[in-house]
Amino acid sequence: MVFSGLCSFCKRHKWKLATVSIVCTGGYVGYKCLRGWLEKYRDEQTTAQMESLRMLQSFETNMSTCNNMIISLLQEVRSAVNEQLNSKKITASLKSKPTNKVELWNELKIISFAQYLVVGYACSMLVVFLRVQMSILGGVMCHNNDSEIDPVISEDTEKKFLSIAQYNVTKGIAKFIEVAKRVVVSETDRYSLKHSLSHNELCGLLGTLQKQLLTSLLTIVDSSSSDDEQDMTPLINFMIDKDKATTTPTAEPQYQMLMDVTLDILESKECQYILKHTINGSFSQLSSIMTNGFLSASQSLSTANVPVARVIPLLSDVAHSVLGDNVVESYMVQELLSHNQLRLLSYNIFEAVAN
Repeated sequence: MVFSGLCSFCKRHKWKLATVSIVCTGGYVGYKCLRGWLEKYRDEQTTAQMESLRMLQSFETNMSTCNNMIISLLQEVRSAVNEQLNSKKITASLKSKPTNKVELWNELKIISFAQYLVVGYACSMLVVFLRVQMSILGGVMCHNNDSEIDPVISEDTEKKFLSIAQYNVTKGIAKFIEVAKRVVVSETDRYSLKHSLSHNELCGLLGTLQKQLLTSLLTIVDSSSSDDEQDMTPLINFMIDKDKATTTPTAEPQYQMLMDVTLDILESKECQYILKHTINGSFSQLSSIMTNGFLSASQSLSTANVPVARVIPLLSDVAHSVLGDNVVESYMVQELLSHNQLRLLSYNIFEAVAN
């Protein structure tokens, strides 16, 4: 009786029961699919986060290594500046009261202004170059670790690529110092040792020297280059030996690839903008140090004037405060090492090469 009633109920509502069955079955299947998709999505997110964390850890290690290289090579920059812009030797000669005292003081004038320029430019150029170089190399090494095939570069190629930074602190800076000295002679020749400068006049002169040096580099490197004073591309010629980088048809492909990528990045608009920004920041730091020294020498920034003869040791002290016995303690160097825009550029390079 119960069974016949149940059969009768099923016959009367068979379409409703079929619909309910289909909906329930579809819901169950949909639930299983959604659950599977969510689990897959969660696994993918976890993997991506772990990969991002691993990438960040590799990048931080790379930046730490780069910082050590920067500090080490800044010591070589200091040695080059002290050797080619040697004020101590002239100062020692002046103590013996020579007959050419005025000539020696004028030479000291050229050296002190050149030291100021070289420190501002050379430190910034070195830091930007090493950040780019180490980010490229770090990205390649990170890719090597992930690759199941042969490494992208060999150990010998790695060492050869790292060695190109030596040009920056040897031939590159030597050429740069020569240009800086010529610019200083041209712009300061009209100022005698007794000529007095106010703080504003001294700041204006230093700013003119900074811009005029870049203009001179544009002319020297390529007479057909743009006259835009914001163009930083001439500086690349003092950071890397472009002749060897671009004219080595017999070079091994791995090494040539690294050199091509380095040049492409250094010549990119983004890198040029950051190089300009770091240089301006460095000169801003140098200007602050100079202002403090000027205030100590004159007791006033607005009314007092200081003769050029007293500006000479002031500028030398500014240079030595940055490239002193302990470079790492220099506030300007610390600012360069922690430069946010340069760090972001480095990470973008590292990530792009690693992937």
